[in-house]
Amino acid sequence: MTRQHAERRGRQAEWLARWWLFFKGYRLISHRWRSPFGEVDLILIRKNMIVFVEVKLRRGIMDDAILQPKQQRRIKNAALYFFKKYPHYIALDCRFDLIFIQPSPFITIRQIRHLQNAW
Repeated sequence: MTRQHAERRGRQAEWLARWWLFFKGYRLISHRWRSPFGEVDLILIRKNMIVFVEVKLRRGIMDDAILQPKQQRRIKNAALYFFKKYPHYIALDCRFDLIFIQPSPFITIRQIRHLQNAW
């Protein structure tokens, strides 16, 4: 798989996750938000909670998919930078979620796994 193909599939997975979360009551603040520490796939808000979401597209069993500590630190540092840049969000509770999507021609709910408060 070429890099362009992989990036396109990743964007499609992010789009799917974004809409799935929208229907669960989340409101999008930003997608593919970049900081000096790295990119956060989705930043959303729901009630009094700001949620930083990493989206992973996995072919295999989704239970085996994990986020490495280095990736967790990258997202946490990006979140701290986000709060520094947009201090009006700092009063909200904060959570880090993972969404795993198993690709197929017809995506079903069972192929989307949302792990809240993943770390």
